[in-house]
Amino acid sequence: MTKIFIQLKLILVAVLLVSLMTSCYSDRSKRNLEYAPNMYNSLPLEPFSQTEYWETHMGGNYAAVKGSDQKALKEVNFKYGMSMQKPVEGTVPRGDSWYYKNDHKLPWEPYPYPNTAEGYEEAGVELDFPAGFDKDDPTVKKRGEELYTTFCVNCHGPNGQAKGNLMTSGKFVGVPAYEVRMKGLPVGKMYHTLTYGKGVMGSHAWQLTPRERWEVISYILKWKPADE
Repeated sequence: MTKIFIQLKLILVAVLLVSLMTSCYSDRSKRNLEYAPNMYNSLPLEPFSQTEYWETHMGGNYAAVKGSDQKALKEVNFKYGMSMQKPVEGTVPRGDSWYYKNDHKLPWEPYPYPNTAEGYEEAGVELDFPAGFDKDDPTVKKRGEELYTTFCVNCHGPNGQAKGNLMTSGKFVGVPAYEVRMKGLPVGKMYHTLTYGKGVMGSHAWQLTPRERWEVISYILKWKPADE
C-alpha cells in the first residue's frame, strides 16, 4: 500500500512539473491560455476612452487602445472612438453657476473670459464675487481655509509668505508673498488665475469648483494690504 502511495505522489509531481514546463514558454508572439481573462480585460466599457473589440476564447470584450500593432483588435463603431461621449463644449454642471459677471442672467452660460492676457485684464475689471456670496461669512472663510490648506499651502505656505514645502525645497522659485503679489490685485484676476493658472501655477479648475475658488479667495484676502 505504501508503494502505491509513493507511486501516486511521483506521478502527481511529474504531472505538475510537465504542466509548469508547458505553461511557461518564451514565444511572445503567441498568446498563452488565460485563466479568468475577464479579470484582466473588463467587459464593461471604460468611460471617455477609445474602444476596440478584442476576441477571447470566452467571447469578445473591450480593451483600451494599446498600439496599432495589435492586429487582433477590431474597431467598434462609437462616435469619436469613445465609449462615453464628452458633454457639449461649454456645458456647466448643475449647481456650478458661479463663473459669471453679476449682470449675466443665464446660469448655464460658460466662463466668458478666454485664457489670454486680454481675458485676464477683462476679468480684473468686470468679474467680482457673485451676487449673494458673502465673502465675510465665517463659514465661507473656514471652508476657504480648508481648501487653501489642501491645495495651496505647499507653495504659498501657511502664512501666505511663499514659504511652502515646494518653495523652501527649491522645486519652484519666483512665487511672491501674498502681501506683495496682492497689492492692487482685483479678485477677478485671482479667480481667473485659479481657473486657468498663471506663471508656474497651474490651473485649479479640475480641483476646485467655481464656488470653492471664490471661497479660497475670500480666505486669502486677509493677507491683502490693509490700505486697499
